[in-house]
Amino acid sequence: MCSSLFQSLLAPLRIAVGRIPCCMGVRRGLTVRSNAVECDRSILLTVGECRPGPAMMVSMDRLSATESEQAVEWLRQTGQTSGFMTGFNPGGWPAQVWLLHAMYQNAALIGPQTHHDARRSVIDRGAVEPLMIGGVDLDAASTVSGVPLGYVARPNEPWIRLRWSEYLDQIGGSLQSPHDVPPSIRWFPRGSWAQSVSPPPEGSLDEVTWYTLIDVLSEASPLGQQCFAFYGSLPSRDFEAVEVWRGSVGSLATFIDSSLHDFTPTNVWAADRGSSIPITTSLRPRSAAHTS
Repeated sequence: MCSSLFQSLLAPLRIAVGRIPCCMGVRRGLTVRSNAVECDRSILLTVGECRPGPAMMVSMDRLSATESEQAVEWLRQTGQTSGFMTGFNPGGWPAQVWLLHAMYQNAALIGPQTHHDARRSVIDRGAVEPLMIGGVDLDAASTVSGVPLGYVARPNEPWIRLRWSEYLDQIGGSLQSPHDVPPSIRWFPRGSWAQSVSPPPEGSLDEVTWYTLIDVLSEASPLGQQCFAFYGSLPSRDFEAVEVWRGSVGSLATFIDSSLHDFTPTNVWAADRGSSIPITTSLRPRSAAHTS
């Protein structure tokens, strides 16, 4: 992302970096609260408490096969062969931001039971049948982690937002401790999550983070700024065609409906390529969206 746009993007959040842990911005009915921690030249950003305003009427338009190939040519030139499956990270930007996907906690469920325990309980009671594929009982052969895959809507009460920092404090970790990998599932203990916690989703931004990102980008972009949105073949489930959409930055808010996918786009970039948002879809090592 170009330096000037990056500074504009962080303008509503600048008060939170290194001085005050919380700030608020309000735009078109969208309320944003965010916490940020500075780490070298990167920013770890947790966003939430987001209330989407009225749905926007303008949607994205899908490009033809030829137009899609032309739009992603600059990404193809990065040489990242897996990019068409899970997304590209072009690199070379002067700064970058990691968006930490939202997680939630239900105080009424706090206890030793895990998501795997809860699944086994309903199977043992006969309430549901085990998941069988090709004669193999997947429930018996695997562990239910509780981590959702794809776009996740914000749950209703009694579920409340649980910050990464708060959860890491609960399990004896720290958001600010040195980590060997970028923000990911590997920042948390392996195995099944506590039933009282709805973990951050893999492969896609969640509702709160997605709408907050759109709001910040809209504030930082010129009126009518056009952008492209690309879906990798894994989230699109299409291994034949390159899927690219185009529209205004604001029209990203309608993307989940207009694209008929259960994932947010793999990559989003400005039409003039002054900024790029690679939203990772790989399950390892990253569970957080990488925005540069």
